Amino acid sequence: MTFIHYARWQVVCRHDWLGEPPGQVKYNYLLFFSNFNGTWDQYIDAFSDVLPRGLNLIWRWSVKFPGSVPVTPFKNYTRLIQYDTDYYYNVYPGAATTDVRAALFLIGSAR
Repeated sequence: MTFIHYARWQVVCRHDWLGEPPGQVKYNYLLFFSNFNGTWDQYIDAFSDVLPRGLNLIWRWSVKFPGSVPVTPFKNYTRLIQYDTDYYYNVYPGAATTDVRAALFLIGSAR
């Protein structure tokens, strides 16, 4: 899935929340960060088609997670829990993951 520039899962333990009184946060939180080419719908469809078992293993403990298949309930769930970011840093503007891989391959074969 070379259209993904960046993906990371991070667990934030309820005891590690700063500024919250002890006992206020009931759950650990699983944060997923991602950056990709294409539309949001294409991205979610690809994840649901290619990695349904992996998604279910990762998110199965999440509150009200409907499963990754069928895709419509998964998309509805994702829309409810996602936070969009206003900006991100791209070290290679205008280059997709496949472009960077191809450039690294050329560099490596030139040596």
